[in-house]
Amino acid sequence: MAGQGGDTVLLLKSESEGPDPYTSLLAREGFQVTLAPTLTFHYVAGPHLVASLASPSSYSCLVLTSPRAARAIARAHPGR
Repeated sequence: MAGQGGDTVLLLKSESEGPDPYTSLLAREGFQVTLAPTLTFHYVAGPHLVASLASPSSYSCLVLTSPRAARAIARAHPGR
Protein backbone atom coordinates (compact mmCIF):
# COMPACT_ATOMS: atom_id res chain seq x y z
CA MET A 1 0.00 0.00 0.00
CA ALA A 2 1.93 3.05 -1.14
CA GLY A 3 0.60 6.44 -2.12
CA GLN A 4 1.28 7.23 -5.76
CA GLY A 5 2.48 10.78 -6.30
CA GLY A 6 0.78 12.28 -3.26
CA ASP A 7 -2.53 10.41 -3.36
CA THR A 8 -4.91 11.89 -0.82
CA VAL A 9 -6.88 9.90 1.73
CA LEU A 10 -9.93 11.45 3.39
CA LEU A 11 -10.35 10.26 6.99
CA LEU A 12 -13.81 10.87 8.39
CA LYS A 13 -12.76 11.56 11.98
CA SER A 14 -11.72 14.38 14.26
CA GLU A 15 -8.11 15.17 15.02
CA SER A 16 -6.76 13.13 17.89
CA GLU A 17 -5.07 14.47 20.96
CA GLY A 18 -1.56 13.33 20.27
CA PRO A 19 -0.33 11.21 17.36
CA ASP A 20 -3.07 9.55 15.35
CA PRO A 21 -2.15 6.00 14.29
CA TYR A 22 -4.16 6.17 11.04
CA THR A 23 -2.64 9.48 9.98
CA SER A 24 0.86 8.32 10.91
CA LEU A 25 0.58 5.05 8.99
CA LEU A 26 -0.85 6.64 5.88
CA ALA A 27 1.72 9.44 5.88
CA ARG A 28 4.55 6.87 6.23
CA GLU A 29 3.16 5.09 3.19
CA GLY A 30 3.27 8.29 1.12
CA PHE A 31 -0.34 9.45 1.32
CA GLN A 32 -1.53 12.97 1.98
CA VAL A 33 -4.11 12.80 4.77
CA THR A 34 -7.12 15.08 5.12
CA LEU A 35 -9.29 14.86 8.22
CA ALA A 36 -13.00 15.69 8.07
CA PRO A 37 -14.70 15.73 11.47
CA THR A 38 -18.08 14.03 11.23
CA LEU A 39 -19.28 14.35 14.82
CA THR A 40 -19.43 17.03 17.44
CA PHE A 41 -19.53 16.48 21.16
CA HIS A 42 -21.44 18.45 23.78
CA TYR A 43 -21.69 17.78 27.51
CA VAL A 44 -25.42 17.49 28.16
CA ALA A 45 -25.89 15.64 31.45
CA GLY A 46 -24.13 18.07 33.82
CA PRO A 47 -26.79 18.33 36.55
CA HIS A 48 -27.62 14.61 36.34
CA LEU A 49 -23.94 13.71 36.57
CA VAL A 50 -23.42 15.99 39.58
CA ALA A 51 -26.42 14.40 41.32
CA SER A 52 -25.18 10.89 40.53
CA LEU A 53 -21.70 11.64 41.85
CA ALA A 54 -23.14 13.12 45.05
CA SER A 55 -23.98 9.63 46.33
CA PRO A 56 -20.97 7.44 45.51
CA SER A 57 -22.10 4.73 47.94
CA SER A 58 -24.95 3.97 45.54
CA TYR A 59 -22.47 2.41 43.11
CA SER A 60 -20.02 -0.47 43.32
CA CYS A 61 -17.60 1.23 40.95
CA LEU A 62 -17.22 3.98 38.40
CA VAL A 63 -15.97 2.99 34.94
CA LEU A 64 -14.71 5.77 32.67
CA THR A 65 -14.55 4.51 29.09
CA SER A 66 -13.01 7.52 27.39
CA PRO A 67 -11.03 10.71 27.95
CA ARG A 68 -14.27 12.62 27.44
CA ALA A 69 -15.85 10.76 30.35
CA ALA A 70 -12.93 11.79 32.55
CA ARG A 71 -13.28 15.40 31.40
CA ALA A 72 -17.02 15.30 32.16
CA ILE A 73 -16.24 14.21 35.72
CA ALA A 74 -13.66 16.99 36.05
CA ARG A 75 -16.16 19.54 34.74
CA ALA A 76 -18.83 18.31 37.14
CA HIS A 77 -16.49 18.76 40.11
CA PRO A 78 -14.03 21.57 39.33
CA GLY A 79 -11.19 21.91 41.81
CA ARG A 80 -11.33 18.32 43.05
